[in-house]
Amino acid sequence: MEPLESKYSLTHSDETGERFLFIGRSFAEDAYCELRDEVNAEWHIDEETSLHAFCVLDCSASKYSPKQRYEIFSRHLNRALAAILYGDRDSVQDMVDCKVYVHFQSSDKTQDLIEEHGLVGDYLEAVDKQ
Repeated sequence: MEPLESKYSLTHSDETGERFLFIGRSFAEDAYCELRDEVNAEWHIDEETSLHAFCVLDCSASKYSPKQRYEIFSRHLNRALAAILYGDRDSVQDMVDCKVYVHFQSSDKTQDLIEEHGLVGDYLEAVDKQ
């Protein structure tokens, strides 16, 4: 599969702390838990090729407010993006200069945020240094 066709779903187990990365032509919705704490990502080709990740801020099953969920996602985002990109490292080696954007999504669209989070190569390099 070409990397630009890839969609990524990163989930984890609250019990074990293990992370699970699914790479395919669609998001692994069957792997989502009711807390909606997964990170999904996909490639966009507009004026530039870029990776766009998505985090859901509001979830009725969560004990955290959208603001608290934003803070939690933000704390773990670098590791999540590194896991996604490192998990597909062979396919994305030629995309190290592509920008990474994170969309924080809420049912209240006024709370939606899009943040730029560096380059693909930043995340691959960070894992290689560990």
